[in-house]
Amino acid sequence: MTFKDELQQLWISSATTTQKVPINTITKIEGSPIEGKEEYSIVALHLGSGSDKYWLYYFPSQHVASLKIRILGVESLL
Repeated sequence: MTFKDELQQLWISSATTTQKVPINTITKIEGSPIEGKEEYSIVALHLGSGSDKYWLYYFPSQHVASLKIRILGVESLL
């Protein structure tokens, strides 16, 4: 995961592809710990006003709040 501030994009890379998500399309972020592996979460990035979601699996749980603050601002934690 790479923040490209100059492009206002979040790049999510795997071994074979890179998804480029415009930061301004992310409207909500939800994280749920994985049962039995609570140190990791499944994170849903809600895109736009519709029901589109981008899923992140095995995202470190300790970083979910930081991701929310970085993309949506501190008010997203309230």
